[in-house]
Amino acid sequence: MAGYRGEPLFQVAAVRLLVRGSGGIPRLINILSNKCLMVAFGEGARQVSARHVRRALDDTEGARRFWRQASSRFGWTLAVGCLALIAGLWPWLDQLVEVLP
Repeated sequence: MAGYRGEPLFQVAAVRLLVRGSGGIPRLINILSNKCLMVAFGEGARQVSARHVRRALDDTEGARRFWRQASSRFGWTLAVGCLALIAGLWPWLDQLVEVLP
């Protein structure tokens, strides 16, 4: 979504649930995010809500539900770090894409 300048695609509550439900595993965050975006698109929604994340979690084998189990400090820290890294690189993604062959 390089160059996107609109409203945030994920509500804050959706991001929190996504991080908890994925256990902070980057690959699982990616899979769940993709499913959330597809569910939201299918409903005609312009923003991903916690309800969309719950549907993606229900549909994904291997997604652990941390809101029902003991939370993992390492997983939470890793996920927040990955999201912070993505947010920090966001302004330069357009330039990066132009440089790549």
